[in-house]
Amino acid sequence: MNIYFGVQATGNGHISRCRELVSKLEQHGANVDVLLSGRGRYCGEIIPEFGRYDYREGLTLHSEDGKVNFAKSVYKNNFHRYRRDIKALDVSSYDLILTDFEPLSARAARRAGKPVISISNQNSLLYPKIGDRLKAIDKTFLKKFIPADQYIGLFYHHFGQPVLPPIMYLAEKIDRRAPDGRLLVYLPFEHPVSISKALLGLDASFDIFHPSVRSPTVQDNCNWWPISMDKFSERFSHSEKVICNAGFGLTSEALNANLELLVKPVARQPEQLANAAALEKQNLAAVELGELTNTSVERFISEGVPGKPEVQYPDVASGVARELVNEGRIDLNKLSKELWS
Repeated sequence: MNIYFGVQATGNGHISRCRELVSKLEQHGANVDVLLSGRGRYCGEIIPEFGRYDYREGLTLHSEDGKVNFAKSVYKNNFHRYRRDIKALDVSSYDLILTDFEPLSARAARRAGKPVISISNQNSLLYPKIGDRLKAIDKTFLKKFIPADQYIGLFYHHFGQPVLPPIMYLAEKIDRRAPDGRLLVYLPFEHPVSISKALLGLDASFDIFHPSVRSPTVQDNCNWWPISMDKFSERFSHSEKVICNAGFGLTSEALNANLELLVKPVARQPEQLANAAALEKQNLAAVELGELTNTSVERFISEGVPGKPEVQYPDVASGVARELVNEGRIDLNKLSKELWS
């Protein structure tokens, strides 16, 4: 089977689960070519598993200072180029188009009459109990943004819906080591000044990964690191606590590794707000909806998440790959029951 896989490369969570899924698809005999969009042209350099890949600018939401900036999202996205790229993208030689919230591949597949399967955390918000906080217009946007024949949702818990557990990447790549007392911080949508104000002066040490950092820097009790999968994995393996936005990828990996979480969802971002609500409802994380402060971080350091249940997710990528290669689509009711049992 020849598969063209469109990956929304804006978020590292999309990238991590897709590199795992690509690996499992190839193990099951599929030939997979990858399209990356929504990030810089050389984003593939941090994704060696993808090997050769296509790149397009695509579309993405722009966030700054902890919230989505809708005006800048409209201004920064090049819609003329987007439409031109849809027309130019040739997917006629593929049996199946797979997309993780990547719109170009889905639109090109529609033009070519090819089957499209969408797999993402965002798709889980289309279901009751998970996406109840979303307005009807938001759910309509999700389907218009990514037109597909089948929508596969990934979420922390099924809530009685045919969604799948998260796809893990770090679980197979790192060995948990003795915690060294440092906290891991990944808040890419927050301004570095805001992060510093919340962390400096506390009786704790932090490893902060941020896209604005170009070289390692020490600032009192804070070590600042540029984005690096190797270094991030190393620090993750030594951590007991994580402070992050409410993106699905890292929060899932932290839960699977039994780490305590303090999450700050990006304001005006429906997916992150829904993720945070679910984590809080299940007592899986401490949630801060306002600004992070010395007080809120200090409380998390001292109290953690009392009574947090342990979570262990199954090998979802293998199950998805098996079904896609053998059947060309997924029986969600069947696979969901199998993976959550």
